[in-house]
Amino acid sequence: TSYSRWNDAAKVRNVLSEATSLDGVHSAFFYADAAAAFARVGDMEAMDQVWADLTNSKINITMTVFNKFLDLYMAVNNLDKVQLILNHMMESVPPNPITAT
Repeated sequence: TSYSRWNDAAKVRNVLSEATSLDGVHSAFFYADAAAAFARVGDMEAMDQVWADLTNSKINITMTVFNKFLDLYMAVNNLDKVQLILNHMMESVPPNPITAT
């Protein structure tokens, strides 16, 4: 959200809380944007919670969203979380027959 650019963590939490309480979150991109907003304000616990909420939501996670979370966690040098995301990605994304990955 724009509030993260102003470093207003409380407003970011409020906006995201309201959005999720409406039960209208049906996109993994919402979670990626939420994590990026928390990363901007330096709230790593909230970023971790967003990842947990995404994986618990059973929403299909696209490669773009996986890459966004990987970028966010690499930026803060959280290699344990990067490995967890990579493991989740390998379990949930079918292999590419062209590249054999």
